[in-house]
Amino acid sequence: IARLLTCPVSKVTAAVNAHGIEYDHIIVVVNSSTYGGSGGSISVTYNGDKLGAVILHEWGHTFGGLLDEYTAISTNGNVVNALVTNCYAGATPTGLPGPWAMGCKHPNWARQKVVLPNGWKVNSVMHSLGYKRFNAVSVERIRQRLTQHIDGGA
Repeated sequence: IARLLTCPVSKVTAAVNAHGIEYDHIIVVVNSSTYGGSGGSISVTYNGDKLGAVILHEWGHTFGGLLDEYTAISTNGNVVNALVTNCYAGATPTGLPGPWAMGCKHPNWARQKVVLPNGWKVNSVMHSLGYKRFNAVSVERIRQRLTQHIDGGA
């Protein structure tokens, strides 16, 4: 994938450790204007005009364990009719705050959409960098992860 921007994790953590810097999570900004990023054990982003949104999106993967809310895999996922991090593994759910739309990692999974006060429905930053917020499901997941860190259970 052309926009996948990665760094050797062992070299990055060795460099941070060599400088005696304490960290929970690392965000690497690559000196490149070519769009890209990745999330995993570290977050990586380019330093172009979408830097802030890319950092937020990739940090969502790294810290929150959030999935992409666009269809990243062209095959159907396992249908368990339950939340899998921030995606609903099945058809549009009932009983959970909505609205929901199909296509979250797998084409047969659903993602929660955000409704603004004026009624406009937009997606989370995990779906599109054009929206610089997380939806409620993702916010709850991040809140849970923050609580784990506060309670010392990271």
